[in-house]
Amino acid sequence: MKSVSSGIVYTHSARALRYTLYGSGTPIVLLNGIMSGSGVWTSLVEHFSSRHRVLVWDYMGQGLSSAPQDVKEIGLATFAEDCALVMSGTGIEKAVCIGYRSGALVMLELYRRYPVRVSGMISMCGFYGHAPGGARRAAQKATLGLLKAAVASSRVWGTPLQKALGMQMRMMGTVPWSRSLVRWPSTTRLLRSLCQNAVKMDPRIAIRSIASVYGRNAGGPPFTLTDIRVPFLALCCARHHTVDSRDLEGLVADVPGGECTVLHGWSHAALMEHPIAVYERISRFLDRHEL
Repeated sequence: MKSVSSGIVYTHSARALRYTLYGSGTPIVLLNGIMSGSGVWTSLVEHFSSRHRVLVWDYMGQGLSSAPQDVKEIGLATFAEDCALVMSGTGIEKAVCIGYRSGALVMLELYRRYPVRVSGMISMCGFYGHAPGGARRAAQKATLGLLKAAVASSRVWGTPLQKALGMQMRMMGTVPWSRSLVRWPSTTRLLRSLCQNAVKMDPRIAIRSIASVYGRNAGGPPFTLTDIRVPFLALCCARHHTVDSRDLEGLVADVPGGECTVLHGWSHAALMEHPIAVYERISRFLDRHEL
């Protein structure tokens, strides 16, 4: 898979945002999870770049994009503004956006700010700003607590991060899904990207990024799925630990033209567990709406 072009777009504060473009056709902009890294999209890009122009880019302080001088700059609002800047810098006026996990929040914030620039939205195992239940909230707080303690006590980041993430997975009961990931050849490559991105991040940036997702600190008026006025597809996994699929089905039912597919028996790692099935569902959605 060869890229069409790659480069850097600079923000008003002189931060460098790295991007890569693949293929040609109707534009698709990819928004990965805050801690996932853009490497999670490799197989999806291979699948869709034959008929779409696919934009992949790195959030601030991740991958090849530079970090902000002030971590207070980090938040959903800035992530969304950065996405708009990268779109403009690559000549993309309007695109279908695909958000994976917390990237769905960035996608929704982009739409809230620039609705005319979004022709359709696809959420893959996304977060929607729902307040998590008690056990989930406890797991999230425990994870953030461990991360902050690691930063305070040591500059060694990898091991404390792995322990913190491991604790969160045990508390949320999501460990079993990892055993099903070995069936796909791309799994090892994707998991490596996930781990490398998280471990290489500046801990201050990681903590601020996670907090921005848990707190949905974008500012501005409240935004809900029912405010969406473009084709919208939600792929929700029945074993997702932060989103109740039944609640999501009800919300999407109120979105004009909204579609919701519950992937029963799958976890939030569906992109790794069953990539072909995910891509086929996305393709049907794109074809139906001529996107």
